[in-house]
Amino acid sequence: MATNAHILTPVIQLSTTNNGNPVSQTNLLYTSDVPPCPSSTFTYYLPQTVQISKAGNPLETRQTFYQYDIHGNIQEEAKTGDIHTVYLWGYNSQYMVAQITNSTYTAVQAAMTTNGITQPQLDNPQTTDA
Repeated sequence: MATNAHILTPVIQLSTTNNGNPVSQTNLLYTSDVPPCPSSTFTYYLPQTVQISKAGNPLETRQTFYQYDIHGNIQEEAKTGDIHTVYLWGYNSQYMVAQITNSTYTAVQAAMTTNGITQPQLDNPQTTDA
């Protein structure tokens, strides 16, 4: 199943030891709960959380990726206990056009709607000469 999604060797767990004693462990948990891309036939498997353990202590979630767009671009993420960062993508989802800190994707979408900003405007910006 993951091979069909072009994932050949995803990093799931990375462990570091010193003379057999655990130094650190990093787990990457993936999600396939991403809206499907209409022009694609495969499912995205994208990072959902990063968990870290130091010196044999229990794993702690350190970062969460909350939302992706249909092209697999991250739209909202945050480190645990820190502010959220939102990313807006334009030019047909090829380029990041805005990075907004201390907000959520839902709040940014509401502000865009209130101000008449749409995704098609981000995808096909019009330029004018001053």
